[in-house]
Amino acid sequence: MKAFGVSALCVLLVLSVTASVVARPTGAKPPVAKNAAVPKGIQWVIVTKDADTDNPSTKLSLSINGKATLLATLRETFNVLEKADYAGNKIPKSAVTAVKGWWAGQGHTFYVSKVGSAYKVYRRADYEESGPEKFKLFKTLKG
Repeated sequence: MKAFGVSALCVLLVLSVTASVVARPTGAKPPVAKNAAVPKGIQWVIVTKDADTDNPSTKLSLSINGKATLLATLRETFNVLEKADYAGNKIPKSAVTAVKGWWAGQGHTFYVSKVGSAYKVYRRADYEESGPEKFKLFKTLKG
């Protein structure tokens, strides 16, 4: 029964991610993920290629006041997390925004905290079998 449940969950995840992918013409600006809880001037820029294949590739950037910084290129698809999902993902309430990526039983979670005029980006790896690792400071960006 557990195998069926995991398989069904994977199918639902793939369907929900595939439905959110928007085709864009070459040269068009990448899609920007918006979340009502994110402070003004902070946006995730998530560009995923081949989301509906066995080999997705996502460039994950964080834009602060219009300046985007590439954080990582990963083999997974990402969604912006709502504040209501922070506790279940062990993200501090003080985080200003967070995203979670997942593909084929593993992924990454990132969150951003504001400290003074800087934004600290934390990252952790997540695994289906062994669970999530601990968050570690990944990058500090100026605001």
